Amino acid sequence: MSLVRPICTAFLIKKGEVLEKEIKNTVNKLHVIQGANGEFNEPNYHKIRKMLELFQQKQIWVKRSHVLNEVCKYMIENNMLPVAVSL
Repeated sequence: MSLVRPICTAFLIKKGEVLEKEIKNTVNKLHVIQGANGEFNEPNYHKIRKMLELFQQKQIWVKRSHVLNEVCKYMIENNMLPVAVSL
């Protein structure tokens, strides 16, 4: 039994590191699920679904206002919003 325990612990640490890296690569970025031409991006969909399931399992919730603020901030920083011109 003592031989199995370190292997499992090392596996859990490795799995945790991989999961942490995957979370960092996924959050705080915009992901295209369906393009403008109607093409469905299945790998992105599955990546986002996996993160949402993980967040639900760990009971991690994000306020809607935070999401909207972050999307607006991203769009402003990347010049993705229309410009209002006063005459």
